[in-house]
Amino acid sequence: MKGKHIPTILFIFITLILVFVAFLYGFFIPVLAEQYTYGFPELESIKNIVLVFIECTGIPVLIILGLGYAVGIQIMKFEHFTRKTAKYMRSISVLSLFDAIYFGIGMCIMAFFGYIDPPTIIGSGAAIIFALAVAGASYALSYFIYEAAKLQEESELTI
Repeated sequence: MKGKHIPTILFIFITLILVFVAFLYGFFIPVLAEQYTYGFPELESIKNIVLVFIECTGIPVLIILGLGYAVGIQIMKFEHFTRKTAKYMRSISVLSLFDAIYFGIGMCIMAFFGYIDPPTIIGSGAAIIFALAVAGASYALSYFIYEAAKLQEESELTI
């Protein structure tokens, strides 16, 4: 695979993720909330609160996808190793970490009050682990990109 195809592949992956996120947050989660309240009428009073909490986890995800597009644009301009690209990756890391913490705290509160069942807790744990993995990987990449940018700047000054 040649390097010039990487931005195209990245854009395809991010677009597919965006479609999945739109389906998940726009259709699946609201339908699931309706099914839960139909099966458990006592949860009707908290449905909107929980739905707003869950839908708010999608905001950092959409920002992360936008930053992913920005990284792809940097790669298309052959500006792979710049401080700007490192900043984008660092922002992805911070947003992923924030989303994992926000979601984790919310799920713990809902579990404490008995609003969610054990399979949901396990699935939530998987989502939190995934978000933490994205945070760690993007933090490491931001560090390496930053160091490469510094080396590139030093070599340009030397020439």
